Amino acid sequence: VDVAIANGGPVLFGDQAFKSASAFAPVPAGTYNLEVRVAGTQTVALPLPGITLLPGRIYTVYAKGLLAGTGAQALGAGILVNAPNYGYGARSAAVAQAEADLSAPSEN
Repeated sequence: VDVAIANGGPVLFGDQAFKSASAFAPVPAGTYNLEVRVAGTQTVALPLPGITLLPGRIYTVYAKGLLAGTGAQALGAGILVNAPNYGYGARSAAVAQAEADLSAPSEN
């Protein structure tokens, strides 16, 4: 999957495979409308509106579930605040840890 700015915006973390994680990358503090897309496409699998990233924080963004899943296997996402990182300045960092193999059951 790709994690991107909504409405055709740039991909922040691209082509994340099942159980993979990207390196941490700086993302300016602010409020974002994000979306999880099918990798390499503009097809939105899951909108993530109103995501606020505060200065000096480190975040982990993850997706779980199946594209066509229902109930406990429905596609979803979460954001964890790892810890403040005051040495990182006024920028925030995020990492996408996403399940791109949407045909396989989630282990989470």
